[in-house]
Parts: sequence; C-alpha cells; structure tokens
Amino acid sequence: MLVVEPAGADPELDAPAAHGVDLRHGDRQRPRQPERARRDERSETHSRRLAREAGQGDPRVGRARSRVAVAHTQVVVRAEEGVEAELLRGAGDREQVVVRRALLRLREDAQAHGIVNLSGRPLAPVSERPYSGEVLEIDRWPDLRDPVLVVALSGWVDAGLAGAGAAAVLSEQLESAAGFGRVDLTDLVDLQQTRPSVHLVDGATREITWPMIELTAGRAGRDVVLCRGPEPSLRWRSFSDELVQMSRRLNVSMMIGLGGMPTLVSHRRPVSVLTTATNRSLAQEVGAWRTDYTGPTGAQTALQVALGDAGIPGLGLWAQVPHYVSATPSPPAISALLSRVRELAGVETDLTVLDGQVDEYLQRVEEGLSERPDVAEMVRNIEANEGSGDIPTGDELASEIERFLREQG
Repeated sequence: MLVVEPAGADPELDAPAAHGVDLRHGDRQRPRQPERARRDERSETHSRRLAREAGQGDPRVGRARSRVAVAHTQVVVRAEEGVEAELLRGAGDREQVVVRRALLRLREDAQAHGIVNLSGRPLAPVSERPYSGEVLEIDRWPDLRDPVLVVALSGWVDAGLAGAGAAAVLSEQLESAAGFGRVDLTDLVDLQQTRPSVHLVDGATREITWPMIELTAGRAGRDVVLCRGPEPSLRWRSFSDELVQMSRRLNVSMMIGLGGMPTLVSHRRPVSVLTTATNRSLAQEVGAWRTDYTGPTGAQTALQVALGDAGIPGLGLWAQVPHYVSATPSPPAISALLSRVRELAGVETDLTVLDGQVDEYLQRVEEGLSERPDVAEMVRNIEANEGSGDIPTGDELASEIERFLREQG
C-alpha cells in the first residue's frame, strides 16, 4: 500500500473510504490492450484515470490533500507542500506509482522495498502480507512499537505452573489483544504426551482442538507479543530461527521467558525469582544469578539463546517454588513473576486479582502439612537453614529438576 499524506493529516483516515479509491485490482491479471488504446489512455488526466480504474467517479487523487492506496507495501509521505502522484505502466504492463522523484513498482515483493520515508522522520512498522514458514504461520503483521516478547512454553520445567499461569493472567489483561499467528504443533509433538482436546457442540458434534503455540499482540503499559503453548518436541532450531525472524520483523526490544523451578524453599516465605540473561552486562543490570547450572534445558531457553545471538537481549525468569508443592498451581509464584516482569520491562498487570487466590493457596498448604507431619518437619528444617545463606548447587538443582520431571511424567 502507498499512502500520500499531507502534514497534519489525520493518521487514522482510511484512504479508500475517504476518497473512494481502491487500486488493489493491480494484483489481478489484465488483458493487454492495443497500443492506440494505451496512447488514448495516457492522454487522460492522471486523476480522472486513477478514479476511473478504481471504479469510482471521484477524481480527488494525487493532490496535496490526497491519499493513494496500493496493495502490498506502504510508503508514507508527509508533504509540506503539494505532492503530485501518477500511475504509469511500463514494459510488460507493470504498474508504477511516482510520487515526485520516488518510484514504487507494484507486483513486486513488499519486503524488497521495506519502508520508504521521504520526510526523513521515523516511521512505525506497517502490515504486510501473511507469512508461512517451516513451522511458523502469520496471518497478519501487527503494528507495534518496541514490543517485549513474553514466552511461556509448557512441557518443560514449570513448577507450580508459574509460567503458564503468569502468561494466562497477562493474556486476560492485554488491551486490544489480537491473535496474529501460530505454530501448529500437530507434527512437532508426540500426541500421546501432548494430546489434542475434544469438546461437544450441540450435545453431539465433537470438535478437536490440536496443540499449537499461539501468538498474541496487545498492550499492557507497553506493546507486548505473547507466545504461549506447549513446547515442541521436534525441530527446535527451525522453531527458534523463525521466531528470531519474527522478532526482528516486529522490532522486538527484549524477550522474557517465564517459568517455575522446584527448589528447597519454604512456602511461608516470599517467592524469589531466579534470573538468567543472554549477556554479562544485562545480567549485572538486572541482578541475574545462577552461574553454575549445567543440565537439561528446554525450547524456551534455546529460543532465549538464539535471540541473544541475534542481538535481541533475553531474560529467563524462574519463580522458586517449594519442591514439596511443585505440582500444585502456585498463585504466589505467578504473582512474583508478573511483578518482576513489571520491574524489568514495564509490562503492567493488576496483581490484586491474585490476592484471594494467594491466601487460599497458603491456607490449603498449611492444612495439608497438618496431615503430613513428615513433610512439616522437612519444611521446618528448610526454614532453619535459610539464614545460613546456603544456595543449592547446580548439581543439586539439576537433580531436583530431573526428579520433578519424573514425577510429572
């Protein structure tokens, strides 16, 4: 699409609606005309010919207060004085649009042109045609400004469902939330482990929902791209590579991964959040720690590393969930993650919606401990050693993660 816009014009004004001009027929095949007919056509005024080709009678096209919309790519021209636009045809009936000395050819890939800014002012990204890659499908490209990419993939370590729960709360609170793409996992997961779901419609018809990773764009104090769903079982490199390309296209400024990690802590203490970073300076800035871990990892961490290699800083936030309740959804861990995301990235969420759930959770855990004196004694021992400053080693942490995965499996 090409837009000619004067200074001070309403940016929300829709060109075709305002002037009755639609040049999208440029994508359709046209029969060749005799040379004389073409000469006659060139003799018409530019404005009348543009209006006639659009099937409209309004000749107000190409002047200082006009907008011209053309399929596939967008050029925004903010003119301080009159701008003349004209539609030309060259060899092979290829259409061209000339705005002063700028030339944009139609029927060519919009990516080749990118965004042309004749005014020298910074422009926001614009929507382009859908994208379908090896694993990633994009229906439309959202128009965002320096978004943060928030990722929560289930199937790996997510003690207390902290990451999945935080992503769900964020999704519910996103303003102007809209799905724009997905990763279809039908051929990328073991369907006996990550099963599709079924539900009845009208009491009889069954609908199958196949596993996928959903991509949603919205705003929560700033622009956000939310990536959540089951972790793929296969083709992690293709998955990471295409999400890196997507992040570049959307000008993602930072990636934050969410998850929960089982560890030796008490449920009676505030939930701490372990942080990992893609580079040393970022780690120092956010106070990241845990430098000695060596062990298994997940697709979410693989994506974090790939984004870091591409120059997009990434953080991994891991809520420290008591290992003795790691299989139970933990509202305190969810709240702690979202609070840390707000501190580090300015993503705003209303945490008061979790207050009642936090109180209920703590009450249920205490009731459970009253029926399990052995676990209650272990909790007392954990609390007694908290003042020593001892932190589980990387090997101890890896062992705890492996035990957690065995129990989940």
